[in-house]
Amino acid sequence: MDLKRQIEYKVVVPLIHNQYCVYSDEKDISFLYEMADRYSNTFFFDNQCIRLDVYSSDGKNYCSISGISERDENDFIKMIKPKVRDLCIMISYVFNRTNGNLVNLQPRVEPDWENKIIESKQVSIKEDLSENKQTSGLAFSIEALSVVPLVDNVAILLTTQIKPEDLELSCLENESFSFVANELYTALGTENVRSKYFHLFAIIEYCEEKYKDKDCSTKLFSLDETEKIHSFFVDTIEDGETKYNRINATIARSTNIGRSAKLLNILNAMNIQEIILKGKAMPLDTGVLNKLTDLRGKLFHGNDVDNRELLQPVSILFELAIRILDYIKDESTH
Repeated sequence: MDLKRQIEYKVVVPLIHNQYCVYSDEKDISFLYEMADRYSNTFFFDNQCIRLDVYSSDGKNYCSISGISERDENDFIKMIKPKVRDLCIMISYVFNRTNGNLVNLQPRVEPDWENKIIESKQVSIKEDLSENKQTSGLAFSIEALSVVPLVDNVAILLTTQIKPEDLELSCLENESFSFVANELYTALGTENVRSKYFHLFAIIEYCEEKYKDKDCSTKLFSLDETEKIHSFFVDTIEDGETKYNRINATIARSTNIGRSAKLLNILNAMNIQEIILKGKAMPLDTGVLNKLTDLRGKLFHGNDVDNRELLQPVSILFELAIRILDYIKDESTH
């Protein structure tokens, strides 16, 4: 049988995350996670089996990708990057589920491609080697080990076991989970606090539309009342049709309860009645949500807002984002 010349690759990429307070330059080198055991799994690209390993060594974390491909080095890296990013998204989500100080610490696990190590060699394989291929989901067994500094600078040692099913990359095939997880991932790390706010609030806006059937609202005006308003404009106001058309959309979307009340109903339907902030339970009510939506309006319209005003709202939005992801993940598996 004919032999085909291909390239066997092994790429080792350090996995890094910000280990310090996002609002200061003081580094907290104890805020870490580490792999309890090496885990390996496979997926397929170009009908070739690619192996992915995640492991810790000397206090550092790595992702190793190995396999045979016809692609050159640059194309091989380009091919595997999305899968490695998905891995980092899921680790960051689960890592922050156990983060007791999201006010100051918002770690985002990222591949350090600049410091990758690549080994490659040409190999000869049979052309039908990839027959009987099968796909496989990715799952990782991780132990997150972190020292989380509280607001009063008292350190608590937390060891969190992350189960393989918590990092199922198949979750990212769900449109809602993928959107929320990607926005959360972008907001983590050293992103500017205003950027954090907009990315996190995009999750709220997504939920308002996606789950509007859960907001328990009704139309403020019935069809009969809408027709009467239309008739009033046309019959009694100069250029009434034009003026009515300017407000028709507002009439159509007006409901018996306000935005914050609708959002609260959606969150309650997701079994999110409170969040934990600075180690204390904060009940969610329309007052809390009003502050979030009002701040969104100020920022959108360019009003002067001090970054310090954003710190607590961003922390609340982080907590909400993680809880929303928990809900979507649970919903998609039942």
